[in-house]
Amino acid sequence: MRRREIVYVISYPDNQVRLRETIQAVEDLKKALRSQHELDLESFDFIDLRAIEPQVAQFLDQVVGASLHQKNCLSSRALFLVLWALKEPEFIAAAKASFGCEAQEFWHYIETPSPTELVPWPLFVALDNKLHLCANQGATNSWGECYYDEYPTTVAIERTGQRESIFHEFLHQLGVSEGYDPLSSSKPPCDPACWMQYVSTKGKGLCGRHRAELEQFLVRLGS
Repeated sequence: MRRREIVYVISYPDNQVRLRETIQAVEDLKKALRSQHELDLESFDFIDLRAIEPQVAQFLDQVVGASLHQKNCLSSRALFLVLWALKEPEFIAAAKASFGCEAQEFWHYIETPSPTELVPWPLFVALDNKLHLCANQGATNSWGECYYDEYPTTVAIERTGQRESIFHEFLHQLGVSEGYDPLSSSKPPCDPACWMQYVSTKGKGLCGRHRAELEQFLVRLGS
């Protein structure tokens, strides 16, 4: 039996309706993958981070709030580096540099012994659609973004709340690649009806290439 895989989800600002809708969207994705593509994601559970680790959630609220205050936007890369620093304190300099400011009150949470061992990997952030994403890696897509090293060390941010957009960002966390050139959305290299396309809401499923990528991920995960 495959072990349970937890994905930690947090809404910012705290919005329980948006949180439930995000979790339901992932349940819908599981059903669609099983019925359309014979792929099984039943071992993946989206868990409300605030419910199980409120102190970690409060820390992330401070991080997200600081980024939005200083830059008027949130970056998945900056959040990724902060989580790395939470896991490995020697990364704190890189995390501070990603914010462009060292005098933040939340850094003490990393610099002092923490009462929890939890680092919330993978992390999925349901961001209010009135808030903005920073432009990372040349991408211009404002629906969402994902920064990842290797599963489970990934951070995804989704700001529309639309079902297929949630599919798109979560699938990135599982190693599924972009369905378009992020520098130019005018020439899609895969099926226009794929969830990994630029306009994910037009998606009806996965194209052959992206189905194969997800299948390979699941094989590696179970090996």
